[in-house]
Amino acid sequence: MDAETVNSLMSKYHFLGYGRSDSYHLGMRCEDDVSSLLAAATFSPWDLDHATSILRRVGIKPSEVLVLSRLLSVPGTGRLTLSQFIAQLNQWVRKEMRQIKMIVTYSNPNAGHYGTVYRGANFLPLCTETHAFIPFLDNEYVSPRKCSELCNLYGAEKCRSILRPGPVKPLPLLIYYYPVRMSSAERRQMVVGHCVQPYPVDLDACLAMG
Repeated sequence: MDAETVNSLMSKYHFLGYGRSDSYHLGMRCEDDVSSLLAAATFSPWDLDHATSILRRVGIKPSEVLVLSRLLSVPGTGRLTLSQFIAQLNQWVRKEMRQIKMIVTYSNPNAGHYGTVYRGANFLPLCTETHAFIPFLDNEYVSPRKCSELCNLYGAEKCRSILRPGPVKPLPLLIYYYPVRMSSAERRQMVVGHCVQPYPVDLDACLAMG
């Protein structure tokens, strides 16, 4: 699917409030109405540099991993089991991208997402990810990627004036993985790891003090 169609839906309905342009975009349509999009997803290249050491531990290259960076069931379009949609996405990757060994995705309990749909699609825990704080803009969660974009766009000083830290220490996020084409040896080496995802350094001290 084209990025404009999917990203407009992500901007409107996804909790992060924006889509990705450097990615593959896929969707599921209704059999009775091909113009009706039931769900959409975005696969992005591995860009979780803070967690790359976990891949190295099992000998997997970042180029062999896709990130399921967006997943959305379009509101008001009928009943859909996201786990079934994810299973179809996994099959597409296995068929169309033979170099990919692993798919990873985030579960963020601070945004009310606990990973149930991923576990239902046979994803497994890869690592936990901790944050010292989580910034908000107009009461909306701001991801590390979005925070970096805001800093690049407006500068750190402006970001300090518009971002506010959450009132409580955030829960750890969980990164899940699905073994698309991993060997038995690679699977045996998998142990749940831990990583820390920093927000832009020049915001840390200011926001942490609240």
